[in-house]
This record gives sequence, C-alpha cells and structure tokens, in this order.
Amino acid sequence: MIFRLSAVRFNSHRIHYDRDYATKQEGYPGLVVPVTLVTFLMMEMCRAEAPDRPLASFSYRSEKPVFDLGPYSLFGAPEGDAVTLWATDYENDLAVTASAQAGDRSGKRNSRLHNTSENTASKKAQARSARWASAYSPT
Repeated sequence: MIFRLSAVRFNSHRIHYDRDYATKQEGYPGLVVPVTLVTFLMMEMCRAEAPDRPLASFSYRSEKPVFDLGPYSLFGAPEGDAVTLWATDYENDLAVTASAQAGDRSGKRNSRLHNTSENTASKKAQARSARWASAYSPT
C-alpha cells in the first residue's frame, strides 16, 4: 500500500520504499508510512462509518512518524457532527491526530471543528472508549 500510494502521488522519496536507504542512510528503524496514507484511511473510516454524512472539513497533525514495523491502529469518536480521530503506531504511541466535520447532504458545515491539540494520555484513554477502530498492516 505504501509503494502504490507513493507512485500515485509521484512521491519518489526512498524512505517510503527502500528499506536499506531508510535504515542505513536516514537512520530510521524501518520504512516511513506516509502520513497522507494514514489520514486518507481516517477519512475513509468516516465515510464507511457514516456513509450518509459527507465530510465538510478535515484537519490533521502528525505527532510522530509511523514505521512499517507492525500494525498501526485508527480510532474515531463521533460526537454530533464532529469526529475526533487518532492513530497509534505499532508501539501504541500516538502518531496522528485529526478532526473531521460532517456536513449536510450539500457538504455545508453544520458547526465548528473540535480542537485536535489534546495530550497523549487523554488520547490513549479515549482508545478504550472509541466507537470506531481499525488496524492496518503497513505493507
């Protein structure tokens, strides 16, 4: 999945597909999963869980890189028209936070976005009560 996304986006940075380069030249522990892949999967989670509610807005923040060393997980907590989303890496550390806002059928926003700058401890606590969850293998 990483290589295909990189090809479609014309992203030729070797940290996404050349393990020797990523580990020996750049010093990463493995291949870097593009944050755009993680956020695309978050948007897809919103679409799959609420197919009748198109997204009016989406914002994200990368907290730390995701590597291909094991599965990463996505979580979502819908509350009214807003969804708070987050991803954890293979070590269960917070990696990406996001907010999505559902619109009406015309795609217009219904209310303001929630703040995505919550701390790591609160995100890990929310993982236990998330209403949406998925795990992905990085390969």
